[in-house]
Amino acid sequence: MPGRAGWELRAVVQAALSVLAQTRALGPRALATRPVLRRRDAPRVLWRCLLM
Repeated sequence: MPGRAGWELRAVVQAALSVLAQTRALGPRALATRPVLRRRDAPRVLWRCLLM
C-alpha cells in the first residue's frame, strides 16, 4: 500500500509482532502479566517498518 496508509499498516503489524515477542518471552506468566509497548520499543518498531 502506498502512502500514509501503508506506513500505518506497517507500524500496526510491527507493534503487534513486538507484543507477541513479549508474550512469548513471558511464557506462562503471560496470563497474569499484560505485555505493553513502551517508549524504548519505538525505535525497534520504526526500524522494522523501514525494513519491511
